[in-house]
Amino acid sequence: MLKGMKDTFVDVKAQLDNGSEVIIEMQVLNHKGFEKRVLYNAAKKYSAQLKKGDDFHRLNPVIALTITDFNLFPDQGDVISQFKLLEKKEFIEYSDDIELIFIELPKFNKTEAELNSIQDRWIYFIKNAGQLDCVPSNVSKEQIHAFEIANEANFTEQELDLQHRKKDLIYIQKNSVEYALKTGLEQGLEQGKVEGKKKLH
Repeated sequence: MLKGMKDTFVDVKAQLDNGSEVIIEMQVLNHKGFEKRVLYNAAKKYSAQLKKGDDFHRLNPVIALTITDFNLFPDQGDVISQFKLLEKKEFIEYSDDIELIFIELPKFNKTEAELNSIQDRWIYFIKNAGQLDCVPSNVSKEQIHAFEIANEANFTEQELDLQHRKKDLIYIQKNSVEYALKTGLEQGLEQGKVEGKKKLH
């Protein structure tokens, strides 16, 4: 295991002007219990705001923004999915205090010429930052700053080597999972054919 590879995600915490707490997470590999962990972290962040004796009205909303490098909701066509507490039949809002937002990068296929909103430009940047040779046109100062931070020139030779090795390991892990699923499916189909022939005879 590579040093620093305990987790394959980036976790950033921020606070909006209205006091809302934001958890931003980049997840490159899906795993069992991932959705529950996202909800758990949001609920934990929400409850941790209060100290003993504090009034509940002091709680600020929590937004968990999760960016995935895989399709989390394969039956959902939208790049962005938003979840909050609603009444099941009438969809009445109970509270906006905990909101889960997911951005699935594989579903975002716009070219630079097709970017028509700040949201598009940020998603494009996040998805393609590692392959960009120059700053895309019509970007904000914040995005230019983010591009400079992401530039590999900011890494030492050792840090850059570690980043490349991490990327290689993640690539191997993802392909291993895909191969295992494909092999398991093929074996299952073959076993089904054998069992079917046995029943016919």
